[in-house]
Amino acid sequence: MRNWKQRLFSLLLCGALVASLCPAALAENVSIPYLDETGTEKSCEKYRDAATSLIWDGGWYVAQDRGLAPSRIIVTGEVHLILANGCDLAATQGIEVSEGNSLTIYAQSKDESAGKLMATGNSSDAGIGGGQNDDGGTITINGGTVKATSEDYGAGIGGGQNGDGGTITISGGTVTATSRDGAGIGGGNGGTGGQITISGGTVKVQSYGGADIGGGRDIATGNIVPSDKIEISGATVTHPGGDPPHIGSATHQAKEDEWLSDGAHHWHPCEAEDCDKNHQFNKDTHTPSDWIVDQAATSSTAGSRHKECTACGYTMQTEAIPATGGGSSGGSSGGSSGSGYTPPTYRPDVTQPDAGGTVSVTPSHPERGDTVTVKPKPDEGYELDSITVTDRDGKPIEVVVRPDGTYTFQQPAGKVKIEVTYKPIETPWNNPFADVSKSDWYYEAVRFVQEQGLMNGYSDGRFGANDTLSRAQLAQILFSKEGRPGADSLPDFSDVAGEAWYADAVRWAASQGIVGGYGNGTFGPDAPITREQLAVMLWRYSGSPAATNEELYFNDESQISGYALEALRWAVENGVLNGYGDGRLGPQGQATRAQVAQMLKNFIENQEADT
Repeated sequence: MRNWKQRLFSLLLCGALVASLCPAALAENVSIPYLDETGTEKSCEKYRDAATSLIWDGGWYVAQDRGLAPSRIIVTGEVHLILANGCDLAATQGIEVSEGNSLTIYAQSKDESAGKLMATGNSSDAGIGGGQNDDGGTITINGGTVKATSEDYGAGIGGGQNGDGGTITISGGTVTATSRDGAGIGGGNGGTGGQITISGGTVKVQSYGGADIGGGRDIATGNIVPSDKIEISGATVTHPGGDPPHIGSATHQAKEDEWLSDGAHHWHPCEAEDCDKNHQFNKDTHTPSDWIVDQAATSSTAGSRHKECTACGYTMQTEAIPATGGGSSGGSSGGSSGSGYTPPTYRPDVTQPDAGGTVSVTPSHPERGDTVTVKPKPDEGYELDSITVTDRDGKPIEVVVRPDGTYTFQQPAGKVKIEVTYKPIETPWNNPFADVSKSDWYYEAVRFVQEQGLMNGYSDGRFGANDTLSRAQLAQILFSKEGRPGADSLPDFSDVAGEAWYADAVRWAASQGIVGGYGNGTFGPDAPITREQLAVMLWRYSGSPAATNEELYFNDESQISGYALEALRWAVENGVLNGYGDGRLGPQGQATRAQVAQMLKNFIENQEADT
């Protein structure tokens, strides 16, 4: 995962831009059609305009006409995107879909009028998927023309640098995915391919160092990192130049990394001695299960059984079970109850939560058809958040809630994965502010800073979300967060009286190099803080880290003060600040109290997450 500063400041862009934090209005009663994963036309009644926000925060979005997103789009929660006919949406720094989040893309038609999406990640980010050190989430493409590119270490579609591919499904559309050291589709440089299913559409893939489809390049060994699953059927999959794509490997010479089709559209790693120049599949690469009875034999009716690969479920062998012929002595060699046959058991893969509680599963080694019971055991102060059960192919299994607080499901053939998460029991907030309501985008941020004692309201009961914040107020907030320490030295500003309420905070911040004066002996404590001043203070508070990218692609770059240029490079690169969507950065614009509240919430939560 990214370090806390990088993750913090990718969220801080939300606090700096009101436009980005306020969701675009829902369009109601204007039905828009789209094609689902089966090609069936459906309609969406409520949606947001994808071009009006850089934060796609759950729900449905529609891309219409031509749109330009000059900074990275962040997907949170479960997002559905409809590419309207004729649209052309360009995400010049890619679309971030990290682990735990999902993006599903639909089109309105299957012809040349279908909408287009172009997403280009920077050197460490996937075109569509995870950022640096982040796994990709769940990415599904059902239609449209989608072109996803990573300029270097991320996957075209999948994981960022060192990130796994996540779950990637393509069932339609025209998809082009390219990368240098990550996979075209799958893992970033150093990441596994994840679970990849391509069942339709036209897909063109290319990677110069990773697999075209599969894992990224392992930095230490130069080999390709394996994938959890690759399944390709019913799609046209090509590589530029007409060559076949490298699936699971960069070149066929790396035979130990090559994946081969078994004729049932599953792909399996093969060993060097089993792989010839024509990529012919050898059945020995499967791992057979014990006999699995599909229908037991009776005294007058034959039954049936089969063996399947324990890794992928491919049916390897089938045979009939002769009728028993009646009587207790009528045995059978076919696997009936009289043959001594023992059905296989499947121990589940249980993901225990990192915090909040534990879980027990019974029976521990169920057979196919058994009822499996999952019993959550939350710690004090926590409650169950979610229980998910998936089969060996990653498909969800129905889970039934029981009156006693347990959860059950029917065991399929093959191993299942059980994931349980918990969340803290939320304590209701006694909101003291008359001008802050639950519908406000800044509600949770204001609650956080008020409960933490970082920001309070006015004497008339207002928080003043849209009011500006002064330079002295921000110095006081950082000073309080640090526990109000003493100053190493006492810089003297002519406009900071010794008895002023903010005097100690300004002296401390100045002694730490976080703030400075105007050069004429004054500090300007009552002056509203500007966007570039805010970036400089946060940059200095973070140790003045160097920016990797020296370029700022904004048409008002000339308005940036010289002392703030490096801080703004760093702030833009790490998502602290972003433009207004019209090519402006607005360095001289003033930050509001609501924006600062959101920044502080993001800062502290990310700091705690990385300690």
